[in-house]
Amino acid sequence: MLILQGLDYWIWASKDENRAWLRDRLYADASASTHLLYAVAGKQGSPPQLGEYEKSHLKHIDPAVPWRVALLSDWDRPDAANVKMLGPHQVPE
Repeated sequence: MLILQGLDYWIWASKDENRAWLRDRLYADASASTHLLYAVAGKQGSPPQLGEYEKSHLKHIDPAVPWRVALLSDWDRPDAANVKMLGPHQVPE
């Protein structure tokens, strides 16, 4: 349900009064837009993985929704933590 939960948050954050509320609290510029970022990490620092179900959901998100994926590995080791930011609308392999 990861992908659907993210879309639910994005829909909420895109509503005019909620967008204004978020901008005020995040000290964001009035022209700031709402983007969806899926941060995916593996259990106990292991390599991140998305299942075929999640990948299928990503492939079917409307192109008008700005989303991307960040893959976090070794997040449990501060000296070796790694974040790989994928391009917009890029589904992990």
